[in-house]
Amino acid sequence: MDLILLHGALGSATQFWDLAKVLADHRTVRAPDFAGHGGTPFPDDKFSIALFAEQTVQWMVKNRVEKADFLGY
Repeated sequence: MDLILLHGALGSATQFWDLAKVLADHRTVRAPDFAGHGGTPFPDDKFSIALFAEQTVQWMVKNRVEKADFLGY
């Protein structure tokens, strides 16, 4: 099962690179950037947990991830 690493406020997927390398021996590790983070465009909507949750679901559909564990903050 995939492991999706979710960065915190004002973070980016790059902060997980070292951890992802270690975990990659045991899992398929993915670390998307939320809108407005890691060089991605800012969303028209205000930042919110609900918005980021929806973006995560959309990202999973787009990348054909049907089931995953999550680690983040």
